[in-house]
Amino acid sequence: MKHTVRLNKPALLWGGILLLIFAFSLGAFFLSAYSRVYRVFFYPALHQTFPLQGERRLLPRRRGGENNAEEYLREWVLGPQKIDHLRLFPGGTRLISCLFREGVLYLNFSVEFLTGQDSVPLSPGEILGETVRGIRFNFPEVRECLFFVDGEPLGEEDYS
Repeated sequence: MKHTVRLNKPALLWGGILLLIFAFSLGAFFLSAYSRVYRVFFYPALHQTFPLQGERRLLPRRRGGENNAEEYLREWVLGPQKIDHLRLFPGGTRLISCLFREGVLYLNFSVEFLTGQDSVPLSPGEILGETVRGIRFNFPEVRECLFFVDGEPLGEEDYS
């Protein structure tokens, strides 16, 4: 007595398609973990137990150090996510441009960086110092940071 097994071709086809979709989704899920990176943002604490406290956030990974630094700084300028942290950068401050060449990071901020100082607890010099510290913490390849406001280099008199 011979037994024959009949395969249902449409069911087999749909099963194969679903299996391929599942494999593709699983691969995309695991690869997406590599397209994001944790960065630490430093903000003044509301109750000042420490001068600055860190917030860890997951940001998209970009190609090239310049794009990663720009993404980081644009997020940092927006302000903290935690309610017990204060802004580091004055309200209305924008990052106009970011350029990374041979270990030097050039940062150009809008004029609100100097004019909106009433909204933050730190002086411009302290803000720049903490900016350098945060950048070096997250991007060890940066050797030096140069700051500009509306294209003009900041001198000592601008943030002392």
